[in-house]
Amino acid sequence: MEILSIRWTAVLVEEFEKSVRFFQEVMGFPLDLYDEARQFAFFWWEEEQQAFEVYGLDAEVPDEMNCAVAGFQVANLHSARAELEGLGIEFLGETTITPNGSGWAYFIGPDDFVYQVVQASLEYAHIRRGDLQKQATTGSGSAPAISGIAFIGVPATDFEETTKFFEEILRITRIPNSSCEHAVFRLPGGELLEIFGPDNEYDFYHPCPLVGFRVNDIRSVRETLQARGVTFVNEIDEHPNGGAWCDFRDNERTVYSLAQS
Repeated sequence: MEILSIRWTAVLVEEFEKSVRFFQEVMGFPLDLYDEARQFAFFWWEEEQQAFEVYGLDAEVPDEMNCAVAGFQVANLHSARAELEGLGIEFLGETTITPNGSGWAYFIGPDDFVYQVVQASLEYAHIRRGDLQKQATTGSGSAPAISGIAFIGVPATDFEETTKFFEEILRITRIPNSSCEHAVFRLPGGELLEIFGPDNEYDFYHPCPLVGFRVNDIRSVRETLQARGVTFVNEIDEHPNGGAWCDFRDNERTVYSLAQS
């Protein structure tokens, strides 16, 4: 089994319609599918082949899903699940397969965070479901240049065990670094998975996995979002290699990040 990319991330929200409007109209995410009855919205970045999903409280998701969920793409979902179950990984419910061949299965990782293994067909972004689908509109001027998912930051109670899980069980490539209780993994798709232990030197304080969205010009995007009323919780942190990030809150005060590589 090889983890190919972070195909999508999913979040559970209390106020479904308000959250969908926030990500569509304020953040400028391209809305591909909206199902009010099932409380499900699907945002899709065509060029990056990545998605961001929003679920309401009445949506059919595992009860254990109370934080952002990262969906790891694999070539064969059934064989990936069988391999992980053989290694003792606990899955939640049955595997879901759609008519076009896409599918997913939820599993429990370290600190009881929920993740997915995902098999996504090339046709996935082009599903159309009649009047359930809404065309994307920004509603607040031109959309900020947010182009997909850059990284997932994962807090770890036990840094060594969590790092071992992603390195030895999921076999994601680790990038050598010298930071205290901070491990960085790079997926073949280019996304980063970062693990932060309790004593990490970056003061990573999030109780749940943090989703970082990719931007090309972080200062411009930050200014645009601030003009639209988005609250940022820190200043832009810039590194000599050109990378930069900063964190903001959505309409439910959940923290996300902008990341420039």
